[in-house]
Amino acid sequence: MTAPIQTVQCHRGDRDPAWDAFVERAPGGQHVQTSLWAQVKRTLGWRAARIILSEGGEIIAGAQVLYRRLTPLLHVGYVTNGPLARDGAREHLERVALELCRFSCRQRVVMLAVQPPKQDAALVDHLLALGFRPGRVAVAPTASVVLDLRDGLERIMSAMQATTRQGIRRGIRRGVTVRQGTGEDLPLFWALHAVSSRRHGFAPYPLEYFTTLWRVLGAQGHVRLFIARVRGEDVSAVLVVPFADTVISKTIGWSGAHGDCQPNRVLDWATIEWAAGAGYSFFDMEGINPDVARLIVEGHPLPAPYHQTPTAYKLGFGGKIELYPESYDYLYSPLLRWAYDRTAGRMAHWPLVKQVVDRFQGRRALSDDDTARPFEKLFPPQKPLPHKEGGA
Repeated sequence: MTAPIQTVQCHRGDRDPAWDAFVERAPGGQHVQTSLWAQVKRTLGWRAARIILSEGGEIIAGAQVLYRRLTPLLHVGYVTNGPLARDGAREHLERVALELCRFSCRQRVVMLAVQPPKQDAALVDHLLALGFRPGRVAVAPTASVVLDLRDGLERIMSAMQATTRQGIRRGIRRGVTVRQGTGEDLPLFWALHAVSSRRHGFAPYPLEYFTTLWRVLGAQGHVRLFIARVRGEDVSAVLVVPFADTVISKTIGWSGAHGDCQPNRVLDWATIEWAAGAGYSFFDMEGINPDVARLIVEGHPLPAPYHQTPTAYKLGFGGKIELYPESYDYLYSPLLRWAYDRTAGRMAHWPLVKQVVDRFQGRRALSDDDTARPFEKLFPPQKPLPHKEGGA
């Protein structure tokens, strides 16, 4: 019997429904590997290509790589949560990794970063054999807190830390309400996101990024927005991405007002309730400090300096700490590889390098004019103000 013919193709189109359906079915598949996500990232200057291995006309493995210009002739690229393979086809991942290297060479990608899907030790071995080495700069979260919604809401609530559970109940008693938002609420959401970025010292994504995300992913049911209100004032919001069997908490924004009413905890709990009611199996808080995560997995207590951090907040919801593979980098130039090995680990923590990375990712630092404005002035002029007061 003749073996099915295998073909390798490179797809660059905006829409690739067959690939997206494969990603949703593949073990470990996430929205970041879909052509839909590539359209969102294009607003930040990234282009996409999909390296697809087919057998008998059916996709069996592949990866989507995002890349962008570094100089007129050189690019950088990365693969998040890939390559992927269907059940029973893991042996083809080595071929996909090799084809990624070949594509990057043709495209003049001087550095390619690959972060494999979770629990994929075999793929890591393939990458190392091809000359990749452990990455120095993270391209995606490498640790998170994941709630198993199949346990039931009562069990999830009882597994929370007491302060989180009490905070949710206190907020509900004090009248915090949560509603689902629409596209018309995106300027409000962006304003809350921008104020949070100013308070915590990170650069926000532009509003266009979120409007594109809403339009592209929303058309397929892969985005939801939830907004918490206290005494008639919208104070916090969270944008989540439901995909396959998991809802991922993607981005949150908070004005800083009414902290005594615990609006963020009530907001997250309402979102978890929605995800469970909609039939999803998991809720991913997306992203905690990986060093802290490893310490806790090893049985150590949460270090004191992290008690008032987003990591501590997410750990308060209970759930399981998930550790994901680190990224692996490949540099084609021996000189660049030598320089990168000796400087990237230290430079990754320099403030100037962080600013460059933010700018490269498409994040935009708020201008002096923005930072001088009160919260409500961050709304576009054509958007009626939903409230008159707000903290910054």
